[in-house]
Amino acid sequence: MTDRMKGIPRRPWMDESGMTSRLYGILGHPLAHSLSPAMQNAAFAAAGIDALYVPIAVSPDRIRAALRGLKFSGFSGFNVTVPYKQTVLPFLDRVSPSARAAGAVNTIVADPKTGRWTGHNTDVYGFLELLVRARISFAGKRILLLGAGGAARAVLSAIASRSGSIMIRNRTPLRAVRLRALQPSPIRQKIHIIRNDANLAASGPFDLIINSTSVGLKSRDRLDLPSHVFDGAGAAVDLIYNPAVTPFIRAARRAGYHAVNGVDMLLHQGARAFELWTRRPAPVAAMRRALMENLKRA
Repeated sequence: MTDRMKGIPRRPWMDESGMTSRLYGILGHPLAHSLSPAMQNAAFAAAGIDALYVPIAVSPDRIRAALRGLKFSGFSGFNVTVPYKQTVLPFLDRVSPSARAAGAVNTIVADPKTGRWTGHNTDVYGFLELLVRARISFAGKRILLLGAGGAARAVLSAIASRSGSIMIRNRTPLRAVRLRALQPSPIRQKIHIIRNDANLAASGPFDLIINSTSVGLKSRDRLDLPSHVFDGAGAAVDLIYNPAVTPFIRAARRAGYHAVNGVDMLLHQGARAFELWTRRPAPVAAMRRALMENLKRA
């Protein structure tokens, strides 16, 4: 962060009536699928908080300029989604222990007096809550993790210490190698990189398969995963929640896997973000209703 950005006071957003509201948002690309605005605006309404949550869609070629501008914008906080969960790190004034451990940020809180940003990772909490509610065990299990981006970092931070072994398959194996290298030594020893399909076949079967990639967000996406991956009898989690049923979920269910999407992760990471922004308990029931209503329309 440059010296010019330090100590920038927050400027409240003002609507046409002259009333000030707190402004929040979600930063990412693409954002057409995101249900966070519906969920968080329902939360603010249920809690009686004068605030607005908006999508902030920014293309990769403009993200750094956008982040510099957001420092002056008056946002009280925002979420960060793909592909910017690591991009935002140099723009933060402080990083929470959970975000530092994960190496990725999905929630930013702006200090109301100085405007300085603190980065958090509520994805870790959200993912663990998803597993609890889906009754999916990961302790001592053989796990296949698809992807090596910001979401994969949160997944590793949540489950690596108690899992049995973790295989990481990423379109670019080098990125998976770098992710493994960032882990503490005891974790590194249980992580193995899948470099090709033959390597993948020799590594199975898996007790738990997790898709942390964005494949499935678009209707034209096709699952680039050999069918033998689902030869076991376990559980599968797709972090994508919209659409509710992705090619990954379909393939897993056809093979007899207990397969769930990421809607509970979205809900509980969002609830934790709400609490960080407002320092008030999140109205989880209202947030869930908003999600379910909007998923039905999607």
